[in-house]
Amino acid sequence: NSLPIITSKTKGFRVQKINPQSDEIEQEYPSVTDATKENKISVNSIRKSSMQDIVVSGYKWKIIQ
Repeated sequence: NSLPIITSKTKGFRVQKINPQSDEIEQEYPSVTDATKENKISVNSIRKSSMQDIVVSGYKWKIIQ
């Protein structure tokens, strides 16, 4: 009897946290939820930053589909 292999999360969109001065990716999250929990910002803030290319909470955010 063997246990199933645990795979990484495949649902949802990845999120990139981008430094607005250098445009370098500082961190990538496997989901929007992970990004919101770690950075204490709302899903709507991340979506707005991604769509309008604006700085929110000190960073630009990009949702990768």
